Amino acid sequence: MGAPWFKRRGRSIVLKPLHAVEQTVAASRVSCQRGYAGAEQPSSVGRAARRADTFDMPMRLRFGGLIAIVSVAICVCALEAADAGDDPSSRLAEKIMSTSHPDSTAVLVLFDEDLVQGLRSRLPQPFKVVPFRHPDVPHHDAFVPAQLGQMYREASAATWSCSDVWVIGRLAGPTGRRRATGFADMAASMVRSRVLRDSLKTSRGMVTFSRWVDRPGGAAQRAETRRALEHADSVLARGIPKPTPITRPFTLSELQLNRDTLSYFVARWCPASC
Repeated sequence: MGAPWFKRRGRSIVLKPLHAVEQTVAASRVSCQRGYAGAEQPSSVGRAARRADTFDMPMRLRFGGLIAIVSVAICVCALEAADAGDDPSSRLAEKIMSTSHPDSTAVLVLFDEDLVQGLRSRLPQPFKVVPFRHPDVPHHDAFVPAQLGQMYREASAATWSCSDVWVIGRLAGPTGRRRATGFADMAASMVRSRVLRDSLKTSRGMVTFSRWVDRPGGAAQRAETRRALEHADSVLARGIPKPTPITRPFTLSELQLNRDTLSYFVARWCPASC
């Protein structure tokens, strides 16, 4: 059956079926939607570039911030390491405080005023920090026997009552200084036993340290030795008594021996098998 038609104002108009009109309208809508999508939405390449741009900016910021934080941490660690390398007193003070009692501990520091001041500023007040040096030898390079004896006596007197003694000093130095170090060890070893010997590496060389602790009865033996030395000093101060010359022969009463006294000395000097 042919398509319906009629004339209007001299023109012929062909009327299409309804389903054909619907198909035409749907096709027009699809083409419009595609046109709008092409205008508003970018292509896949454009979307990837835009996504990379927006993602890369915060990543660059985060990465730069991380680099800055790591750089600051490295600088701080380097400064702390340099400070610890030049001044070992902080590490030594921590080691001493962790193992020794402040009321019974002395620290002998060998020929290093900076280390003396560093330990005094870091150790609590009850700890006794004693410099081992002689005022007449500022460079600590050569000592005469009298100076070594004086240093030993002063170090011994400063550590008499201490059951725990640390000896700290640098290995580097002249021969005279290394020889004098032995006198500090002698003072520390007075009825004590060495329980620790170690070293720290610094920019100025190796710093050695040793710890000496009391043997049983050490305090009583040192007290007795001190009394004997004080008596010897008093005798030397008064002078050695002059001998009395014998100008007459002994009398019988002076030569007479008491039997009890004789038996006592014979029993002491001669063994039981005599």
